[in-house]
Amino acid sequence: MFKDENYINPVYAKKNLCTDCYRCIRTCPVKSIKIEDGAASVIDDKCIGCGRCVTVCPVNAMIIRNDLGDVKHLLKTDKKVYVSLAPSWVSAFPKVSRSSMIYALKMLGFHDIGETALGAESVSQEIVKEMNLDKNRMLYISSCCPSVVDYIRLYMPEYTKYITQIGSPALTHAQILKNIYGEDISIVFIGPCISKKNESDNNKHLIDYAITFQNISDWFKENRIDVRAVHPDNDYNFVPYNSNEGTMYAIEGGMNETLKCSNIPKHVKLLSVSGVYKLKSTLSGVNVQYFKEPVFLEALACAHGCINGPAYLRNPSMESIISVTEYAQMREPANREPLVKVSMRYTSDPVEKIVPTVKEMADAMATVAKYGIEDELNCAGCGYDTCYKFCKALIAGKAEPPMCVSYMRKSALKKANAVLQALPSGAVIINADLKIVEVNKVFYNMFKDKLSKSLADDNDAMTGFNISKFIPCKDLLLGVLRSGDEVYKERYPINDDFYRIVIFPIDNSLGIIIQNVTDTTLKQEEISKKAKEVIQKNIATVQEIASLLGEHIVDTEVILSSIIPQYEEDKL
Repeated sequence: MFKDENYINPVYAKKNLCTDCYRCIRTCPVKSIKIEDGAASVIDDKCIGCGRCVTVCPVNAMIIRNDLGDVKHLLKTDKKVYVSLAPSWVSAFPKVSRSSMIYALKMLGFHDIGETALGAESVSQEIVKEMNLDKNRMLYISSCCPSVVDYIRLYMPEYTKYITQIGSPALTHAQILKNIYGEDISIVFIGPCISKKNESDNNKHLIDYAITFQNISDWFKENRIDVRAVHPDNDYNFVPYNSNEGTMYAIEGGMNETLKCSNIPKHVKLLSVSGVYKLKSTLSGVNVQYFKEPVFLEALACAHGCINGPAYLRNPSMESIISVTEYAQMREPANREPLVKVSMRYTSDPVEKIVPTVKEMADAMATVAKYGIEDELNCAGCGYDTCYKFCKALIAGKAEPPMCVSYMRKSALKKANAVLQALPSGAVIINADLKIVEVNKVFYNMFKDKLSKSLADDNDAMTGFNISKFIPCKDLLLGVLRSGDEVYKERYPINDDFYRIVIFPIDNSLGIIIQNVTDTTLKQEEISKKAKEVIQKNIATVQEIASLLGEHIVDTEVILSSIIPQYEEDKL
C-alpha cells in the first residue's frame, strides 16, 4: 500500500542512543536491523513489527511510533470516535471493572467503546464455516496476528497459501462497528501490539489509528485519571454488546478454545504455537500432502500470546492467564453465523535471499581476520548466531567489521603490542596477581639473565612469571592496586643498579615503564664530584687574590692619606 512521505515505520531507532550492544540483532527473529556507523536502524520493508527489539534494548533506543497526538487531534473533530479494545486489557489493567474502564476511556473523549474480542468470535465462526464447506483443505494457519502473517509472507512464503483469508479480529471488529454505527465513524484500536500499527496503516478504511496500552496509561496519568478509582454511577457495557469467549484470544491456545465453542468439526486437529522461532521450527519441513486429517494452527508472534505483547504493561504471569480465563464467558458448542466477514488476500512477498560466492565469503571473512574454521568462534557477540551469518550480513551491507568482538580484541591487542614494542623504555603489563601478561623487547633484554637458558629465547618466555622475579617492588605494586594512584620513582635501587620506574593502573591490571639510569646516575655523581673540586680550588684562589688585593689597597690608602694633608697645607 502507498505510504506518504511522512510515514514512519511502527518501530524505529534513535541512533544517538545506541550503545553497540547488538541485543536488538540478537533478539530480532528476522534480523531486520542494520548497523551503520556503529548505530542500529530498522530495515522497514523486512520488519514484521514483533517488537522484540523494543523490549530488550537497554537504553530505549528502539522506539514504538507514538500515534497518540493524532488520536487526540481526531477527537477534536466532529467525527464520532469508537474504541476497539484488545481483550488483553483484562490482565493489563488488573482489578479494573468493565464499567470503570469504559467510563475512563469516555472521560478521554471517546464516543463509545467496543471489545475486539467480539470480532474474534466472528473470526472463529467464519473459520469453522469454511472448514465445513471445504473438506479437502488440510492446513489452516490463523491470520489473527499481523506479525505472523508478515513473517510467513516474507520469510516462509511457501506457507502463505495456508493462511486463512479472513481479516484479523481487529479488522473484523472495526467492520462490525461500521456496519452498526455507520461508515463515517472513526475507530481507534488500543492494545499491546506494535504490528497492529502496520495493520492500521494498511487498512485506514477500517482502523484510523492503533495505539498501545502504554499510551493509554500515560494519557490517564496526564489527565489525572486513576482508572482503579473510577466508579461510575451507571453500569457501562461494551457496544454493541459484551463479548463471550472471544477474550480467550489474548492467551496462547485461546483461539482454539473459541473454535470449540463454534462447534469446529471434531476431526480437525487444533495446534497452537507462540513465538516466531517456534513458528519457524514448527512449519519447517512440513509436507501437508501427508496429513491424514485437517490441522488448524493458531500462531502468535509473542510467547504466551498477546499478554506478552511489546506494549503490554506488565510481565506475563499465571495471574495474567487466570484473569483472562475468568473474564471469558465460555459458551456451549453451537453452530453460529459470523456477524461479518472481512475477506483478505494475503500474498507472498519473499525477502531476497543473498547467496554469496565463495570469493565474496572468503573476502568478508578476511576483513574480520577469519582465515580458517579455527578462527570462527560463533560467539554471537555481534548478534548473529554464527560467523558465517555475520559475514553474510557484511556482504549485504547490514553489518560492519567492528561488530566482531574477537576481531576488535585482536586488533586492539595488535595495536597495543605495537605501541608497547615501540617504547624506548622497558614496558610490562601484569595482572592483579602480579603475574606478567605482556612485556616488550627492551624489558626482556634488561632482565633475561634471570631466566633459565632454556627459556631465554624471546620475550614471551616471561609471560606467567611473577614480576617480583625481575623487579623486587611488591609493596609499590600492591599499593597502586589498592589506591589506584600512579607511582613515580626517579632513582629506585634494584641490586646494584638504579631505575626510573612509573607504575600505573589499567583496570584490574598494572602497567610498568622502567628505565635503567645507573650510568646516568654515576655520571651525574662524577660530574658533581669534579664540580665540587673545581669550586673548592676556585674558592681558594679567589681568597688568595682577595688577600693580595686587600694588602695592596691598604698600602695605597696609607700613602694617599699622608699626601692629602700635605697638599692642602701647601695650597694655603
